[in-house]
Amino acid sequence: MVIGNIQVAKKWHPWRVKGLNLMQRVIYTDGIHYWFSGVYKLVFLMAPIFFLVFGQYSLQTSFSQILVFWLPSFVASQLTFNLVSEKRQTVMLSNIYETATAPFMAYGVFNELFFKSKQKFAVTRKGVNSEDSFYNWRTAWPIIVLLVLSLLGLVRGILFIFGVWDSPFPKEGIYINIFWLFYNSFSLILASYLSNERPRLRKSERFIANQTVLINFNEQKNIRGEILDWNEDGARIALMTENVSKYTHGIFEINGIQFNFKCVWQHQNKDSPIIGITFENLDILAYEYIIQNTYAQASTKYEDPQYSNRLWHIVVKWWIDTLRRRKAH
Repeated sequence: MVIGNIQVAKKWHPWRVKGLNLMQRVIYTDGIHYWFSGVYKLVFLMAPIFFLVFGQYSLQTSFSQILVFWLPSFVASQLTFNLVSEKRQTVMLSNIYETATAPFMAYGVFNELFFKSKQKFAVTRKGVNSEDSFYNWRTAWPIIVLLVLSLLGLVRGILFIFGVWDSPFPKEGIYINIFWLFYNSFSLILASYLSNERPRLRKSERFIANQTVLINFNEQKNIRGEILDWNEDGARIALMTENVSKYTHGIFEINGIQFNFKCVWQHQNKDSPIIGITFENLDILAYEYIIQNTYAQASTKYEDPQYSNRLWHIVVKWWIDTLRRRKAH
């Protein structure tokens, strides 16, 4: 017989079938739980704001009770996450992602539950180029509002602690919510960076090549070069020459296959010039060769680039890439 998409042999004992039914229920429940995760996260972000800004209690407890119930759970979740992710992801990065998506997921759940709205699925546009960097306020404004309210709550809490304003709340509650807001504000600040749209200078992914070729520029003497990365649209090539001529069009050959190209940019590296090219009038053989050595190459041959997932590295790299003028396409 068939249970969902699982085929179960008739000779299986009833308790095994019940076990499969139970597992399916657990999986479905987990899916529903994830669908509501935006609501949970939004409550977590707004609870200390309601307390310190609007005076509304989200929970009534003492500091010692918080330590007894919350601290072991917090430490256990950190250790479990590190074990499951095998250090490929960090808790803070996941928290930033959840913070950035929480308002929109909560809005979607609210519409689905109460208004039964059926919004069309929006597919992210692919192959879009942009030379400019801009800040997407349409996706950032819920995070900005939460951040401003969190900072306002922090200021009020600090003024309560130092006696500048008379506090209607117990000091233990203020300490707990100040710590809560510090944690949330840090995540909100970093989540606000995600709405910064960097220039999209390429239509498709590049693949590392490290392939040496002979290039003929406008029927001049051949120049040896090394393809650093490429795709079906273009490539980045390091020229093994000290000549800094302004190159425009050229051609190179690989295994008897010719590739015509146009040079779109050029700049001097430490030892040699590097050019950026776009392919022109590729025939079917040239196109097939590029596809075979990029998207269709064997998994044993392709080496996935390794990126650092350390938070400080990501933030520093973001600033460098955003603030400097990017010349390489």
